[in-house]
Amino acid sequence: MSTVKTRSIITPNDLKERREQLYLLRNEIEKRQDEIIDIEMRGGLTLACASTDIIMFKREVESCASEFDRLEGRTTRPGKIGFCMPYDMPTLLLAFYGFPPFLAGMDCEIHLPSVMEGLEIVWDDVLKKAGIENMKIIRGLSGKEFGSYCVENPDVRHFVIAGSQRIVDIYTRPDISGRFDTIFIFGPTRPKALFLDNADLDRYLGKTVFNAFFNSGQICAVSKQFIGTERNYDDLRDGMVQYVGEISKDGCYGKPEDWVGPIKDRPAFMKAKEIIEKFKSDSRYRILVGGKVYDKDQIIQPTLVEALDGVESDIDYFGPILIIDKANNDDDAVSRVLEDEIHGGFTYIFTEDLAKALWYQGMLRPHCNMIMINADIMNGTIGWPYGGYKKTFTYFKDGKEKHGVIFLSLELTE
Repeated sequence: MSTVKTRSIITPNDLKERREQLYLLRNEIEKRQDEIIDIEMRGGLTLACASTDIIMFKREVESCASEFDRLEGRTTRPGKIGFCMPYDMPTLLLAFYGFPPFLAGMDCEIHLPSVMEGLEIVWDDVLKKAGIENMKIIRGLSGKEFGSYCVENPDVRHFVIAGSQRIVDIYTRPDISGRFDTIFIFGPTRPKALFLDNADLDRYLGKTVFNAFFNSGQICAVSKQFIGTERNYDDLRDGMVQYVGEISKDGCYGKPEDWVGPIKDRPAFMKAKEIIEKFKSDSRYRILVGGKVYDKDQIIQPTLVEALDGVESDIDYFGPILIIDKANNDDDAVSRVLEDEIHGGFTYIFTEDLAKALWYQGMLRPHCNMIMINADIMNGTIGWPYGGYKKTFTYFKDGKEKHGVIFLSLELTE
């Protein structure tokens, strides 16, 4: 794989060739999907998540069509881009992170987590068959090691990393961020589901609770904090106790074929275990359902926690744990999103008052990457643009923190 050393204009022929390569890649992935699903389940994904991962990958190929129109006539940037991938839905995310810079004409190094052993072999093979030579797949580096790798390889001028608040703290330091032309950090998320005064709980609550446990709650965009108003809170809590109780019964979780399986990534498991212990010892929280931890098999029982005095903004975890929180009224529920200084990713509004929902959606838009009404992320897909949303999406260019809408392909061109 050769490194981009000179700038060039992106032509219609370039984009046509790259589009054809993406469709070839999609076809090759489809041929190997059973093998990929098996690898991902060994790496810790549930059967439902691994199967959905392939479906969303195919959608991502289609969604890249919007990138083509923006790129024609732009100039490529020098250097290579590196990605440190999370382990949740890796095939989708290989496309989501990798396709925009590929379309922008950049060389890419994609670092997979160690638990996804064998996925790098499949991807190397399908990329070759699709004629894509400027995407290299590497497995085994941790988030911290990835940063050292980028520093030690001066041809890596841009990188993307997804991780916790600890990762954000490391890579936003000036001595790190100033070394690179462009940095994108996908940091901590605690998506909020707001059930406002006249939300239809019978229609939406059960589905939203089950979606929140998708892949053992290890998807950055699934709801983690449910907020009800004083008017509907008792019904919301009772409903959540019922739904979470169904998933947390013995024999209903802990295996890859269940909705909630083991957490293969040790740091993520330890973080979830730590947050369970906090909820057990902190009088401001009460565990309503679940709370068991199985160290040997790295299993967290599906757990529902009631916040009795609000939720600290720095609570961040990847696991099958839901928090329920009470607001005084609709305005107060929305204010919980505005007041959270860390998580700016996803908010889901449930209400039968469409006019009010649209009003709140406009109010929240500067603070959230995505606001959906009477639906959550499992009813759609993640899409560009990103950027500028609190600590969830942090972006540096030439060592300076930036804010606002980011189309990744445009930021990697000139």
